[in-house]
Amino acid sequence: MINELASKVVDSVFDVLVIVDESLHILDCNSSVTDLGYTKDELLGKPITDLTIDNAGFRRAIPELAKAAREGKRELRRFECLTKDGSHIWADIAAQEIEATAALDYLVTLHDVTERALARKELEEQKVKLESILSETETLRKEADDSRFQLQLANEQLAKRQAVTEKALEEEQRFRLSSQKTGFQKDLSRMLVALVALAIVIPYVSALLPVETKILDGSNNLALLLLQVLGIAVGSLFGQNTSKQGGMEKDA
Repeated sequence: MINELASKVVDSVFDVLVIVDESLHILDCNSSVTDLGYTKDELLGKPITDLTIDNAGFRRAIPELAKAAREGKRELRRFECLTKDGSHIWADIAAQEIEATAALDYLVTLHDVTERALARKELEEQKVKLESILSETETLRKEADDSRFQLQLANEQLAKRQAVTEKALEEEQRFRLSSQKTGFQKDLSRMLVALVALAIVIPYVSALLPVETKILDGSNNLALLLLQVLGIAVGSLFGQNTSKQGGMEKDA
């Protein structure tokens, strides 16, 4: 069917060229079919759909591609094809009608794009992995931001509690010091009242006693002595209380 010159040209083409009839049975092919592991004689008379995984899709595609070519459009369809040993390859398929024959025949071209298809597939897989990594990274970032927010909130609450505790301790210390001071003032007031009363009463009591029972010649001297003792006692008590308060403040 193909003359000798045309046959040489066709055989020099790297793509697989196949001529099929209207029922898509193979009428002729070039020598590139050896790339699929077949000889020309092994393919003659067989349906071209045997070379593909998707037989039904391939059968529909050839007339559609030929129609597009007739309308001046160049369209390609990618199909997964089978070699003789069962290996899978990817090929871009084109088809056009052969006008030189009386019957409706098609010239089908299979262009091997396996490496390109595998590279694209690997690229898509890498893209999916990258998107997954980015998604996980975004999730981790949100979790980290949430953890930092929770930690900041906990620190703020702890600082507030610490401030309240310190204020409560200060109030307690101030209350204790105030209570101690109030108690000391009450004791001092009672002592002063008692001693002053004693100093006032002694001269009158001394005047009523017989001369031989008087301890001192003058009751005024005894009252003065009591006032001096009162001053010493007050000074001593005040000094002791001040020392106690200072020690408690240091302990606090």
